[in-house]
Amino acid sequence: MTTLSAPEMTAIGAVAGVSEVLIMQVNAASIAPITAIQVSGAAAGAGAASALVGCPAELLMIQQQKSGRPLLAEARRIVFQLGTLGLYRGLTAMTIRESVYTGSYLGLCPVLKGYLDDRDLLQDYPASSSLVLSGITAGLFAAFATQPIDTAKTRQQAFLDSKVHPEYATLRSTLRHLVQTNGVTSLWAGISPRAFRIATAVVILQAMRSKLISVVEGIKDPELTPEEELLLTLPRD
Repeated sequence: MTTLSAPEMTAIGAVAGVSEVLIMQVNAASIAPITAIQVSGAAAGAGAASALVGCPAELLMIQQQKSGRPLLAEARRIVFQLGTLGLYRGLTAMTIRESVYTGSYLGLCPVLKGYLDDRDLLQDYPASSSLVLSGITAGLFAAFATQPIDTAKTRQQAFLDSKVHPEYATLRSTLRHLVQTNGVTSLWAGISPRAFRIATAVVILQAMRSKLISVVEGIKDPELTPEEELLLTLPRD
C-alpha cells in the first residue's frame, strides 16, 4: 500500500465527515448514540470513495516505474491504448483495500481506544498507551486483511493488457493465478515491512487526529476562567 496522496486524504476526510454528520443527525432525531458499527461504516465508505481518486494515481505510478515515462505521457499512452476506463484497472481491489484500511484507521482504532479508556484497562501505564495499542492493533489488522488484495491489485495494474495477460484480467483470476503458481502464502509476501509501516502510520495519524480534534473543540468551547464563571452567576439588569 502506498502512502495516501493529498487528494485521497481529502476525499476520505470529506466523505467521512459527511457520513458522520448524517449519522449524527439521524441519531439525534432518535436520541441514540453513534454506534461502533456506524463509525466504522462511515470510515469504510470514505475509503471506498477515495479509491476513485487513488486507483488512477497508483496505476500511473506503477506504469511510470516500469517505463520511466513522464506522468502525462504515460497517462496519454494508457488512455490511447485502453480508453479512459483503463486508468481504473484494479478498481475493485482498490475499493476493498481502501475500505478496510480506512475503516481500521478512522473506525476500528478509535473504537478500540474508547473500549480501553472506558474500562481503565491500562490505567497503570502512560496515558498514550491506549492510543498506541489500539493503533497497532488496527494497523496490523488492516495490513494482514488487505495484503492479498493489494498484491493482486499491483499485478493487475502492472500488466494492463488482458489479451496478453488474461490471468490478470480480473481480481478473481489474479488471485487464482497467484495461488496456483506460488501457493497461498505468496499472497502475503512482503507483509512484515508493510505491516510495520501501516501500524506505525495508524498510530501517528490517530494521534494527530485526536490532537486536532481537541484543539478545534478548545477553540469552539474554551474553558471559562473562574472570573468568567463568577460573572455568569451574577444577576443581569
